[in-house]
Amino acid sequence: LSGTISPGIGMLTKLTDLVLAVNALSGTIPEQLYTHCTDVEWLILWGNQLSGTISPSIGMLTALSDLQLNSNALSGTIPEELYTRCTDIERLYLSDNQLSGTIS
Repeated sequence: LSGTISPGIGMLTKLTDLVLAVNALSGTIPEQLYTHCTDVEWLILWGNQLSGTISPSIGMLTALSDLQLNSNALSGTIPEELYTRCTDIERLYLSDNQLSGTIS
């Protein structure tokens, strides 16, 4: 797959698993994924060319257990909401990006 992830992904309100690893996806992760697909448990987007930041809205994915965003071109800080609201995370892979800051 190549291109971007459409904001229309937000229409999949019952989505629990999104696995789009090792493709040629670019652009940002649409805000609608975080705000409308709140039942997502697996968000696996590693090995693409996704850019931009991880939105604080990721905290709306309170059922999230597996987050793999490694090997992209994400930048900025890791939002506090990720570890204060997504408390069911079992796997968290963020390596090989341009993320900065601390996890506290």
